[in-house]
Amino acid sequence: MTTDKYVLPVEDNPDDVILTQVAFRKAEIANPLQVTADGVAAMDFLFCRGRYAGRDPNDKPALILLDIKLPLINGVQVFQAIHENTDTSNIPVIVLTSSMEASDQRICNHLGVTNYLQKPASLSKFIEIVRDMKFEWLD
Repeated sequence: MTTDKYVLPVEDNPDDVILTQVAFRKAEIANPLQVTADGVAAMDFLFCRGRYAGRDPNDKPALILLDIKLPLINGVQVFQAIHENTDTSNIPVIVLTSSMEASDQRICNHLGVTNYLQKPASLSKFIEIVRDMKFEWLD
């Protein structure tokens, strides 16, 4: 994919947003990040409503990094909305979460997420994960 295609992290933790930005830079990924901080903002962004009502609906992310434990609307609900909409259902969604609850993983896999990954504790491990994303979904 071209580098003008952005990645959409849906992440409410500012420290994890910074970690993602650093990991993308260290992994030499040129795709810009367009961050939303909760489930409502992510859905408004993707479906061009609310404060994103003027956004071009054809401008879709190359990849969505979705946390499960989000305020307002959780990540499972966001994924269901993405998956059920014909305009967004083909966007790869990677659940990137600190939750390793078996029920969360089971639900996400059943719904068809592209991948379910636990957020690593170290920057070096996170960079490895991001490099894998680059070769799998962004090149």
